[in-house]
Amino acid sequence: MNELFERFVTQRLRRALRGRLEVRSQPPVHLGHGRQVLMKPDIELRRRGRTVYVADVKYKLTADARARNADLYQLLAYTTALDLPEGVLIYCLADGGRPEREVTVRHAGKVLRTRAIDLTGPPQSVEAEIQALADWLVERSRVSPASAP
Repeated sequence: MNELFERFVTQRLRRALRGRLEVRSQPPVHLGHGRQVLMKPDIELRRRGRTVYVADVKYKLTADARARNADLYQLLAYTTALDLPEGVLIYCLADGGRPEREVTVRHAGKVLRTRAIDLTGPPQSVEAEIQALADWLVERSRVSPASAP
């Protein structure tokens, strides 16, 4: 189910962000110098050929609607390797509530955000959720120093 949710979110964001941001699916990113430690974030957002934001898509939250520690570590590695000030974990809305929050990493200053998409409504409601997420991503991508022309 995680892979299906990932593809759904990626395809819908690609459509919603057309003309504003380029959506790359699972681009190769290396954590270490010399192309060491290959990683593949689910979504890389680019503007004019430069990476401006990173996202990872997860189907499940913990029971209390919080991001899993391992997911946060993974997002921290992506933001660090891509030299971005922040990134986001995108979850499917869980019974525990919306996980919209942020964690600022001590001694690194990276901001790890979480967002959720509610898939329980009619198709137009789900599309509105995707559009709201796309608009939010455009705004958040402007905080990146890499987004300068």
